[in-house]
Amino acid sequence: MRLMFFCGGTAVFGMEKVALTLMGGLRDCGHEVFCVASAWTDGDFPTRLTRLSIPYEQVYLGKLTKSLRHTRWMADTLAYWPGARLKVRGLLNRFQPDVVLLYQLDHLVLIHGLLKRRRCLFHVHSLLPSGGLWRILLPWTDQVVHRYAAVSRFVQDQLVNRGIAAEKCCMVYNGLDRAATSPGAERDLPAPVRIGIVGQVGAWKGHLDFVEALALLNSKDLPFEGHIYGEGSPEFKALLRRKIEVLGLNEKIVWHGYVKDTDAIYGSLDIVSMPSIHEEPLGLIPCEAGLRGLPAVVTRQGGLPEIVEDGETGFIVDAGRPDQLADRLERLTCDSDLRRGMGEKARLRIAERFSRERMVSEFESLCRELVAHA
Repeated sequence: MRLMFFCGGTAVFGMEKVALTLMGGLRDCGHEVFCVASAWTDGDFPTRLTRLSIPYEQVYLGKLTKSLRHTRWMADTLAYWPGARLKVRGLLNRFQPDVVLLYQLDHLVLIHGLLKRRRCLFHVHSLLPSGGLWRILLPWTDQVVHRYAAVSRFVQDQLVNRGIAAEKCCMVYNGLDRAATSPGAERDLPAPVRIGIVGQVGAWKGHLDFVEALALLNSKDLPFEGHIYGEGSPEFKALLRRKIEVLGLNEKIVWHGYVKDTDAIYGSLDIVSMPSIHEEPLGLIPCEAGLRGLPAVVTRQGGLPEIVEDGETGFIVDAGRPDQLADRLERLTCDSDLRRGMGEKARLRIAERFSRERMVSEFESLCRELVAHA
């Protein structure tokens, strides 16, 4: 089959990682894969495509937004739209894909008319908007989408609640490539236990609750280090630094910024925390951590409970409850056997449920089904 992907934002986050894994897997199965990537990029996504030997073209397909903070994005999107649409038309005519796989709702809007005679599969990694203009746009974009593959049961249910026909929706868990991972490093105790929060740095990810939980651990003189991986807005990072200083944690927390090497991240940690206060579509961080034998403490938000088995591979706590988060982190900090046991169970669970092979196989079946009903 000839499969054309529309994917790639300004940087490589969870969605882009999964798409790259899927493209490489389908290519290895003998399918012809081509990617239309964003021309607004830091260069990492095209570099990874080249490394995978996936042919691609960069197009200025941007983001639709009403946010005053992002008016420049919208202006650039509209300015480049005619030329981008013309280029996409040429790529579709030249490649003649059997199936088009899309990742962003914005793209569905911007190239809607070009997709009417194509078999389209929307790989849904985020929660679809429900208010304002999207009440009109969602039924309109739905006209050109033949199947929706949600990354979790939570997202699948949300699609149906947004008015998408249940028979068009299915769930395919993200897959990770075990060959590209290595287990966390074994260390002799009593070295400080390294507790990390990984990903975008922002209020919705629960960083404020994370540092409050660490302050509670610090008040009990427990041996730990806090590690913050990721980037965020200068305003929020300044707020977080002030809170860390007020809580007396400057000597207990290490800032790393954005690190591309995931093995380097998880190899430096003993426990991963994802205390999100918003609904996570799924959450790639506890999957990546679990595959390396690390337990995770997550909140009961969105698809996160589909990853962590409470009390077995980690812990699940209520959002906005740093006291609960601190309690679970204390248990793991003080009990190395519990930590190792949960980490091993997490490794086995993630390897089975979130494998690259399973994800590629399920998407291959979806694409064949679409082609058969063309």
